[in-house]
Amino acid sequence: MFEFQQQATTDSLNQKNDQQPISTSELNSKKEEEIVIEKTIPQQETNEPLNQQNNAGGVKILYQCPYCSYKSPKKRIITVHMNPRNVKGKVKAPHCWQRRRHDPPTSDGKWWNSRRKVIEIEINQENTL
Repeated sequence: MFEFQQQATTDSLNQKNDQQPISTSELNSKKEEEIVIEKTIPQQETNEPLNQQNNAGGVKILYQCPYCSYKSPKKRIITVHMNPRNVKGKVKAPHCWQRRRHDPPTSDGKWWNSRRKVIEIEINQENTL
């Protein structure tokens, strides 16, 4: 059994040595494939959120609700927190309790369109590891 494995490996080595030289067109096609692979690798690395790319220098941005002390790393979460909810076609009160108290609904059942702007907080992370 062991002798058979040795013969198989020597046969495969002989076949590799007996191969014909590769033509230039095949080399060019292989180079193009390698170039395409090299171009796609940096694109995969840059798929991080913009928030992380811009804040690589040790500064992190948090967003805070203007009505309460709720904080989030994403602005979209804060806007969902502040905006009224749409449940089964009816407009319900927003998630934020402070906004419910501050901006009561109109007679139409709609919440006020004028709302406060989201607060951006910058936090230095140089010494925190």
